[in-house]
Amino acid sequence: MLLGAFTNRALRNATAPGAPGGNARYWPNGMIMTMQDAAGRYRTDNTGLVIVAGRNYGMGSSRDDAAKSTRFLGVKAVIAESFERIHRSSLLAIGVLPLAFPPGLSWQALGWTGVDVRDLDLTAIRGPGSPVPCRVGGNPGPVLLARIETAEEEAFWRVGGSCHSCWPRPSAEAGLPRTQ
Repeated sequence: MLLGAFTNRALRNATAPGAPGGNARYWPNGMIMTMQDAAGRYRTDNTGLVIVAGRNYGMGSSRDDAAKSTRFLGVKAVIAESFERIHRSSLLAIGVLPLAFPPGLSWQALGWTGVDVRDLDLTAIRGPGSPVPCRVGGNPGPVLLARIETAEEEAFWRVGGSCHSCWPRPSAEAGLPRTQ
């Protein structure tokens, strides 16, 4: 399952222009490598990962496996313009936080390049639809919207999802480590 993560041939990673789906840039040295290799290096560096995406994130995917693969790669959150409904729930169920851009904003409109988001203030999450401030390159960024829709989803996310003993817990108290 992990080897198939993000390998759709139609997928394009803006951090690795020209490379086929399933590749990413490892920012410390600029190398383009498989998502799995890059994720492993970031894990070794203790760098939390955030996916930044466009509209309908998760559309057409094998939702449950796609959410699990995302978590196994070490992704803590996904920031997107919108989410496919079931995939959003699957992300929360596996302990990955779905965050939405404010209406009318996108990573392209903000000029983000892939190494932008530095901190997400998860202590701000106080219930469904909470605003989540982010810092971009040391400056305040847009206030994102936590796509948690019920108190039950929030509680489930706070304990790390359905397999919380399989990986480190993403708690609001701890926040996220520096992200790439």
